[in-house]
Amino acid sequence: MKITLFGADGRTGEKVLNQAIEHGYDVHAFVRSMPEVPHKDVTYFVGDVLNIRAVTPAVDGVDAVVSVIGHVPEADPRLQTKGISNIITAMNDAGVKRLISMTGAGVPDPDDVFQGSGIILTKVLELLQHDRIADGRAHAEVIRSSDLDWTVVRCPKLTNGPVTNKYQTGYIKAGLFDTISRADVADFILRCLQKREYIHSSPIITN
Repeated sequence: MKITLFGADGRTGEKVLNQAIEHGYDVHAFVRSMPEVPHKDVTYFVGDVLNIRAVTPAVDGVDAVVSVIGHVPEADPRLQTKGISNIITAMNDAGVKRLISMTGAGVPDPDDVFQGSGIILTKVLELLQHDRIADGRAHAEVIRSSDLDWTVVRCPKLTNGPVTNKYQTGYIKAGLFDTISRADVADFILRCLQKREYIHSSPIITN
């Protein structure tokens, strides 16, 4: 399978990229700048996801797109929303249907199971990270309104732990102290690609 990975040079993106290579994927890696030691079997596209002209060639000829774009200091506060809008436009032009995009657990979904800890988490994040939560919500709405075969993967606090394969997924509310390793998120994203799981769904992944 050939995929485009947006945010490939981020901390989660590196995990997805490495695991995708291990699983034999043909990867187009969209990055802000070329890595000092690029993977020899990866095709790199350097650019800004907010520039549609940079995004368009990266999705040409692929089977699926994965976005793990995260906010960085001084980034546009609507980075996810604007970025995913460009990605979806490019996918529609290229005839690519499968999209998986990562966002935070504070982004609600109508199918969520309401739990006290989950409600508290959402309220706390709304207070502490208002712009990011608003951007994540808007980004999810853009995806849900598309005609793509989409999955929005929602994550609580990310850690640098190893792959455990012991995570939970589905419409479960993450609590204040829930975490998930970036490696497990990468494993789940690739599982969704391989098995075509959670299409038109927004599962939370947590330990």
